[in-house]
Amino acid sequence: MRIPDDKIEEVRATVELVDVAGEYTRMKRSGSRYKGLCPFHDENTPSFTVDPEKNLYHCFGCKAGGDLFKFVQEVEGMSFIESVRMLAERAGVDLPEGDAPEESDKRAGIHHALRFAANFYFKRLMRSDEGEAALRYLHERGFEDDTIKEFGLGWAPDAWDGLLEAAQEEQIKPETLEEAGLVKARKKSDGYYDRFRGRIMFPILSHVGKVLG
Repeated sequence: MRIPDDKIEEVRATVELVDVAGEYTRMKRSGSRYKGLCPFHDENTPSFTVDPEKNLYHCFGCKAGGDLFKFVQEVEGMSFIESVRMLAERAGVDLPEGDAPEESDKRAGIHHALRFAANFYFKRLMRSDEGEAALRYLHERGFEDDTIKEFGLGWAPDAWDGLLEAAQEEQIKPETLEEAGLVKARKKSDGYYDRFRGRIMFPILSHVGKVLG
């Protein structure tokens, strides 16, 4: 369902970009603007700025820039409509009722499955007997526990349905796991099996730590 322009402008006028940006990077006032480390690229010297009067952001390092909605779209990896709905909920602005687009629901389900899988693999590495050898190997290669946690490394158990069964207990459908690239459909019979087995897992993370794959 299309969101009326007046509702979009109400959200824009209600939500302060500097407050939203402050949830992803530490912002500090610098003259009439706020400055912080850019959430879109690695840097040691702050080059990311927010103009609170115009509710706009700009990075002098990677040249990222835009308004409130563009910031949320980029940092969260969502569509414009999704960003409006997220910020409207934050601001307490009522939007027209309507079913979310099917594609948005599908994407949200995949992201949920990826987060679940990353956590599943991480726990198997750090808290299970089967992950001890892999953890020892990583330690020998110079990976400290803090680094392993920061990058979400994990261990896929050497079983055909370790992740599959755990995900189904959390009511994550096998079809969603397949869409996320985590399981494969059996060719000669019904059902699915884990795609990754008996290996160390290195998740693909966005610049804000969101699991992408």
